[in-house]
Amino acid sequence: MLAEEEDGDGDEDDNTGRKFYSFYNDMIFKKRIPETHGKRCMESMGWLITVGKEDGEINLLHPFSGVQIQLPHQNTTKHYEFNQTRFLWNFVKKVVLSANPSHTDDYVLMVIDGSFKFLSFWRPRDFLWTRITKPIHFGHFSEVLYFNGNFYAIGCGGSIQVCDVAGPEPASSRNIAQLEPLADCNYYILESLGSFFVVAQSGVGLRCVQDDRERILLTYIPSINDNEEDMSYAYGTRNFVVFKIDLEAHRNTTIRDLGDRAFFLGANASF
Repeated sequence: MLAEEEDGDGDEDDNTGRKFYSFYNDMIFKKRIPETHGKRCMESMGWLITVGKEDGEINLLHPFSGVQIQLPHQNTTKHYEFNQTRFLWNFVKKVVLSANPSHTDDYVLMVIDGSFKFLSFWRPRDFLWTRITKPIHFGHFSEVLYFNGNFYAIGCGGSIQVCDVAGPEPASSRNIAQLEPLADCNYYILESLGSFFVVAQSGVGLRCVQDDRERILLTYIPSINDNEEDMSYAYGTRNFVVFKIDLEAHRNTTIRDLGDRAFFLGANASF
């Protein structure tokens, strides 16, 4: 699904329609989905999680059937006042379902939320979000995945955590593997053909590119507080490193050939 466009030229669907791109036949089609208008949308298992830009309300929405499930407001999250973001629609960073709500009521919705990027989850019939306790001295979570019956998350320092959301004790996470920390790095975790992978994107921050501007053309991406003095900076991804993770042996292997696989990476969803 493509990003929402600005108001159009009078077409009644301009404010309610969203465009979808098909990788299979290289076509774009449009569908009227009024529930997504003016909202930030994230995806898991074909469902959209919508966050209102004005009120911060969160809902699960199936874009084709129109079924909508109301979720607790973000302000029901523990210590919300200390973890809230400048903009309401940026509070939820990432969403992952454990099962498809079209097929069962027995599922968990996990999110990365807030300015400190905690993990919180919701089950049907819950009235608020449940916070997962981080290990001591653990930094921000950058990615979460449901794999083989468990939720796994990775932190900004390359620590892979497994989350316990089913036990009688308070929900928590514990470290099961550690990648070598990389400077200025963003991590993606995903499942492919039954295997667990981590992709490290090195050099994701803004950086000066005077030295390699003639060698590689990089696209300048302005920030909110940009001014003319910042124009010497560009998006500086240097490389990607792919790791295959053996969760039972707590071991990782660098992969240099994906074979017949193709990885799609993004801040919204990776698959």
